Amino acid sequence: MSFGSKWEILIKIIFDLNLFSFDNFEKNHENISKFALYYRLLKCGLPDNGTSSFAGFDPSHVTQFSAALSTMAEKWETASSTGESLKNLLRLQKATNSSDELEQLEQLMRSVSRDQNTRDNFRLHSHFRLVYSVFNGQSYNTESTNLSTSPLFGLIQVYGKLILPFLMPLNLIRQNIHNQRGRASEIFSTVGMIPLVINPYSDSFIWYFDNSTGRILCPRLDLVSDDYSGYYVVADDIFRLLELAGRLITATADRIDQNEEMYFISGFTNPVNKRTDSYNIVVRTAFLFGESAVTPPQYHYAYEIIQSMDKDGPFYFNFYFFFKLHFQLQRTNR
Repeated sequence: MSFGSKWEILIKIIFDLNLFSFDNFEKNHENISKFALYYRLLKCGLPDNGTSSFAGFDPSHVTQFSAALSTMAEKWETASSTGESLKNLLRLQKATNSSDELEQLEQLMRSVSRDQNTRDNFRLHSHFRLVYSVFNGQSYNTESTNLSTSPLFGLIQVYGKLILPFLMPLNLIRQNIHNQRGRASEIFSTVGMIPLVINPYSDSFIWYFDNSTGRILCPRLDLVSDDYSGYYVVADDIFRLLELAGRLITATADRIDQNEEMYFISGFTNPVNKRTDSYNIVVRTAFLFGESAVTPPQYHYAYEIIQSMDKDGPFYFNFYFFFKLHFQLQRTNR
């Protein structure tokens, strides 16, 4: 039974808004994915520049981006222990004058390239352009003692070390290219790698956007030659990287819902739980990209251990027993 063309269009839009695949009909309705992203931006409370911002982008990429935004926004209205929502703690910045800033970045990447073809023809990857047409990284202070912004990809604390992976705004990306941080930064930038995620308080942590493939990479240590050898693939594309951020936001919100004090997005994942009588222990891990080497194989992980006791436990004595420990271990395999 046919209900007419308008009903068919409406059904197709509903499919897209609910993350169903519409590969079979997107060619006939190319604007659907753009309006779906516009809808998600409004629903998520993110700044938008109108659907015209998405003109010229591949509809499938727009759909991937909108799906990543949905993952990020699923529980980010949850209030952290500071009283601010997780969304507000991220301090995501609205994209303003993005076309001009992206053009400046393209020119800079051409100027630092060692390859003549790249210098002549470098063009920013469409994935990168799409994300930075919506928001321009995070706004964060440079004093770790006065941290007011949560890193998008999760805070990791181990011993006296803080790992704070922030998504950089375009002006800091350009600044980072100008101010190289050792051999890895110099080599990566000259072959078309764009610094994307950085810990402002450590020279050993930085993730790059591979402009030729769209992947997110991290330089890999070689301790024998005291240099870098290849890279780790952090994510297959920037949309999956944002989905990772979304999972960390949701996991942090779930911990808050369970009455745990959480002041920032946590970078610890994969919880393992062990319960004995009134006692409960939860262990989470985080891979330390900047500390891990391939030659010889030395892979470092941070561990978070939380021990708690029920209120009716034998030693509760009118206070809630809650103990959190962070430490680091080295493995010879991942």
